[in-house]
Amino acid sequence: MTNKKKLRNKCKTCGRKFFTYPSQKRDFCNRKCFAIYWKKWRNSWGTSFAKNKHWLHTQEYKDKFSKMRMGENNPMFGRKQSEEEREKHSRAMKKIIKKTGLPQNHHLSYDPEIIVRVFRKEHWVFTMLDRFNPISEGLIKGLRYWVRKNKNRAIKIKN
Repeated sequence: MTNKKKLRNKCKTCGRKFFTYPSQKRDFCNRKCFAIYWKKWRNSWGTSFAKNKHWLHTQEYKDKFSKMRMGENNPMFGRKQSEEEREKHSRAMKKIIKKTGLPQNHHLSYDPEIIVRVFRKEHWVFTMLDRFNPISEGLIKGLRYWVRKNKNRAIKIKN
């Protein structure tokens, strides 16, 4: 066992002296002192950033940014895509479709047989969810929220 040299340090919050290894570089004697320091620092940090709202992605900011890029201000304004670029874009889209996988049938229930068409990766997600036992109410709540948020992105898979 190697004998590492410890450094003596002073806590920024309570002023208590404590020992720490040089690799750790701790400024607080325990988590409670760090939490006290963080609450004070976080409050001062939050107020200074609240004045500068340009970094927040509010709807007003998004609208302003999209208006700046409309028409002649758009970097692609007036450019035509060549056949080669269109072909490259087409190949990229085919790769994306290939990654999602071919549609598969997934049995939601066998007793009254309920089958849905899903992509391969979605089939894997269903399989993993079936293995959870028991599940929390938080998971159900999170899944409901996710469904509401992504309902408009759903596409119907043809047989």
